[in-house]
Amino acid sequence: MRLQIVRVADRGVPNQERVHLSVVQEATLSFYVVLLSRYIKPDAVSNSSMSAFWFPAATVKPGDQIVLFTGSGQANTRVEQNGSTTHFYYWGFKNTLFNDASSCIVLLEGSTWLASPRGT
Repeated sequence: MRLQIVRVADRGVPNQERVHLSVVQEATLSFYVVLLSRYIKPDAVSNSSMSAFWFPAATVKPGDQIVLFTGSGQANTRVEQNGSTTHFYYWGFKNTLFNDASSCIVLLEGSTWLASPRGT
């Protein structure tokens, strides 16, 4: 996987709760989806996703950071002093998502995808 999960920060804190990912190899973000899930056992997560965030098309490089806030905001980037870029995204929820210890994210990487034809 070209991205790694760093942590879910400020769980349950409105306007601060966020998912932090780090880029380990150059990647196109549109091939990544974050699913909201929960642990059902210490080593197993539920296969019924509660919500998903599909990243827009953007190229990220090793050392870049991705911060996905669960609240609302405008996507943007910030170039850091070390030359890396921090990419900020917003899931758009009015309430926090990670309110208990069993809540987690699942990061999916896909090389291709299909959508059903319109109206079917």
